[in-house]
Amino acid sequence: MDSSLQVKKCLLRTCILNFFLALLKTVSLFFFWSSAMFHDVIHTWIITIGQTTLQLGIGPGRVPRSRENPFGFSGKLYFISYIATVIMLSAGSLYALLDGIASLTQPVNHPLPNWMVLLVFLSVVITVFILFTIYRVITRLRGAISFFSFIRKSKRVDLVTAMIQESALFCSLLVSVFSLFFKYFSNWALADGIGTIAIGLIMLVGSFITGIKMQDLLIGESAELSLNKQIFRLLVAEEWISEVVSLQTMQLDNFSILLAVKAQFKEHLNSTEINTLTNGIEQDIRKAYPEIKRIFFETAQHQVRL
Repeated sequence: MDSSLQVKKCLLRTCILNFFLALLKTVSLFFFWSSAMFHDVIHTWIITIGQTTLQLGIGPGRVPRSRENPFGFSGKLYFISYIATVIMLSAGSLYALLDGIASLTQPVNHPLPNWMVLLVFLSVVITVFILFTIYRVITRLRGAISFFSFIRKSKRVDLVTAMIQESALFCSLLVSVFSLFFKYFSNWALADGIGTIAIGLIMLVGSFITGIKMQDLLIGESAELSLNKQIFRLLVAEEWISEVVSLQTMQLDNFSILLAVKAQFKEHLNSTEINTLTNGIEQDIRKAYPEIKRIFFETAQHQVRL
């Protein structure tokens, strides 16, 4: 299966499962109140909203284009997702910290229904399954590099961001569950407030890391250095090219790269031959690297020797 299709299916499955997970946690709040669980639910919904908006911008086939915006509106969609995940997540984290401090000053004890164990167990199972699904796709894509190197360097920002968000959500869920049962079994009311503060700190760190990764989508960095080197070697190997003057790439979105090349051809070639060769080179590049969707090829003029 194509790697782009794998990522799309993985993220769509993650988004759907997070939606049901948020519903499950929300229903539990109607029967049992916990400050830590309440903020865990808020952050689950925020992450679900962010992943839903990202779904609108995944893949070049879903990115509309116009005369004024020839490269589509993926930047706008990623900006909306950035607001939904980073800004809202940060605001939710700060609110959790304040609410946690308030819970420490005014602790409240509530009885724990037996069926809550089942809801907590289902929430943990769904979250672990989501993490495993994302991890399995990353394992297929990372090749020989380590998992953490892939997270740090990969241009698959949507997949990496999902992994960071789900990891933070899993830690938040564990803290919520731990504080919930600890308060119930030890009758220590302060456990809920401490858990709420811990969730706020976890999500604050998660929003910071997510923001760092998502800025790549907004700014539009170059493609991976290894890809640039491979394309450069492919061009240098062409017998009709005498020099590659410049080679630049730009990551338009997770599955679309723009390539701009300026090359000098052999002196004896005429314009018709150069045009034919250029078209052939572009076809070879697209065949070898399907993620390169747009190519701009400029022919460098030979300097006149005096």
